[in-house]
Amino acid sequence: MFFAALFLCCVFSAAAYTVTLKVVDRSKGAITNKVNDNNETNIFCWISDNLSAQNPRTPNDWWYPMYEEAGVTPNGLLVKTETAWEWTLTLTADTGTYEWNPNAKTLGWQPINPNMYGYTGDNGNNLIFHVGEGGVITGHNELVIPDPNALPRFDVTLQVVDMTKGVLTDAPGTWAYDANIVTWVSGDLNDGPYWFYGMFGRENVDWDGAGDNPVTFPRGALIKNDTAWIWQATFSATEGVYYWTPMNILLGYANFTGTGDCTNGENLPFSVSSTGELSGDYRLTVNYAKPEEGIRISCIGNSNTAGAGSSDASQYAWPIQLKSKLSDDYVTANHGVSGATLMNFPEPWGAWTNDATGKFSEFKNYGANIVLIALGTNDSKDDYWNVRGTEFKSEYISFLDTVYKYSEQDVEVYLIAPIFNISGFGINNTNIVNGVIPAIRELSLEKGLQVIDWYDISKDWTTAQMPDGTHADNDALGAMAQKVADIMLTPKPSIAVKDATNSVSDDNYTEYRWYRDDILIPSAAGKECEAAEAGTYKLAVRLNENTDDIIVSNKIAVTSAPQTLILTADPSVSIITPQVKANVFSISPNPVSDRLYITDSRADITYHLFDIHGNILQVTKQKTIDVSHLRNGIYMIGAEGRVVKFIKTQPTPY
Repeated sequence: MFFAALFLCCVFSAAAYTVTLKVVDRSKGAITNKVNDNNETNIFCWISDNLSAQNPRTPNDWWYPMYEEAGVTPNGLLVKTETAWEWTLTLTADTGTYEWNPNAKTLGWQPINPNMYGYTGDNGNNLIFHVGEGGVITGHNELVIPDPNALPRFDVTLQVVDMTKGVLTDAPGTWAYDANIVTWVSGDLNDGPYWFYGMFGRENVDWDGAGDNPVTFPRGALIKNDTAWIWQATFSATEGVYYWTPMNILLGYANFTGTGDCTNGENLPFSVSSTGELSGDYRLTVNYAKPEEGIRISCIGNSNTAGAGSSDASQYAWPIQLKSKLSDDYVTANHGVSGATLMNFPEPWGAWTNDATGKFSEFKNYGANIVLIALGTNDSKDDYWNVRGTEFKSEYISFLDTVYKYSEQDVEVYLIAPIFNISGFGINNTNIVNGVIPAIRELSLEKGLQVIDWYDISKDWTTAQMPDGTHADNDALGAMAQKVADIMLTPKPSIAVKDATNSVSDDNYTEYRWYRDDILIPSAAGKECEAAEAGTYKLAVRLNENTDDIIVSNKIAVTSAPQTLILTADPSVSIITPQVKANVFSISPNPVSDRLYITDSRADITYHLFDIHGNILQVTKQKTIDVSHLRNGIYMIGAEGRVVKFIKTQPTPY
């Protein structure tokens, strides 16, 4: 019975086979060994749990030496031959699949890939091998590092191709101008004194702006052409796998994250073939982020727009909350920059247009249909206001010119009066009340501009709403978003030439301001205006006596004067306001380039086609409308109190 039991045990127990893991260094230690740091004791490995269970380490630890280490079992062995150094570890293993990963002490006990030698692993950095019947080993139980001096070398050029021609990559007006992009490269490419390389060709770069550390980067070049700026650096490489990470100096050596078609911040891999051909991510194209489709709202502001006081700006910043309070036709972009002023101050964290975070560049490519400007809080700081406060209004006018320049034609603009400030961050609430807000009132009066009054809703806030005295919390940001939505959704006043078919509206406002060609007509202060001269007229109204909220009507072109203009109650003109989500009819496609299709179960319905100002362009009962002749911009289809906005675009080229 004893012999039978022994026989059965031998039959059913798995066989254990000898497996040797190897790192074969053809450079004979030049790559894997450091004479002055862990000399000949540098390489060790991690092994998978199913392999370590069969080869428990004594003393217990996760790492296994690939050299002789006193007092450790299983032990490794460094074998030196005429052609290579072999770092080895011999183990036993049953049939199965296993993983291992070679590491180096001189890399801070990290994997040798990619900083010592770059290779393509089977599972991340891990190498996988299989032990089959009879001890046959397949897969990667060996890693061979070629001798770079014995292999052909090739010039490898890494490139950042900036399709914005420097807008997203350069730093004009700073010491890093034309010297702003650098790159980290994996250790087998890095043979210089720095951990980074300049992707430009300037000599004696004043690296930190102090004038005492000039650096030259002979590998780099900045090439400017009609379509792109190309930042590049050239290295000498053998066949293999390598990694690099381009970075922006003035953004704190930040990876290209969130600036369009760029990397997500991880190292970029590329390969060099035996003939020097490149594959993988050796070129990075930088471009503007593609704006969402819909009626685009740009929210320009400072830290309260960025969502600095929220628990999560991606969910609770007021531009994000605003989107949920409007219809699905709208998309919002958060162009808030912490610390930003409206006035033009030179320091990087001064004017919003200094583009310290790329938000101005993003705005210029956004194609905004509606712009909400919430700036002025930081301008109230004594260091700013006491020097330039008298220029705030004139600089606001210049800022508006910039907004109009980079927005869609017929853009709607709202000026937002800042929120109340309790204390902190150098902000002076007295300057807000006596300087910033009065300047916004004057601009609105002189130019007929729309205003949203945040100060009114926040004047009684405490640290319950602003814990640090300055920044609104989640709920307060929601109140700010609701205020914006309320004003945007308030039906706009409608004006028309008085005739027998219309009548004066019964709607009453606190104040009426009529304008010809955006110039105030002081004598017109009611529901009617005598248009004594030809020009483009509009009406701005103050909604109530307790706030500075101002909304503006459609525009009327008067070609023959005199005419009498009225605030009209005509419903066919008044339905120009953005509506909430109830659907009576729908349209498609949106955006549209040629034919617009109306889906409506009702028969014999009259549809009005309006421009953004409420001017009627077409009246029809047809459910297919040709809009190919219209200029690009926002238009509206209205019927029986329901209005739907759509965007006219150019046809897609084939």
